[in-house]
Amino acid sequence: MPPFELPAGERFRPAYDRFEGFIMCIDCKWEELLEKINDLLDSGDYEWAEDTLNGIHETVEDHEHATERQWQAITNIEEGLHKH
Repeated sequence: MPPFELPAGERFRPAYDRFEGFIMCIDCKWEELLEKINDLLDSGDYEWAEDTLNGIHETVEDHEHATERQWQAITNIEEGLHKH
């Protein structure tokens, strides 16, 4: 679950970038997700998920946007530590 609350049934709110001409979300906290991924990688505890973490990091950084599914994937990886 993302570290912020959305009203039930509401998805990320998009914002139009008039300079770039594309729509991006204004509530996805993509920079926070990058920090979280860096922390997981730096901990050394998630070597088993390193490829996935690096892939999500690269995509989020390139697009300056994080999806709900990317947030959920990181949560799943964190919870998976107890299984490895």
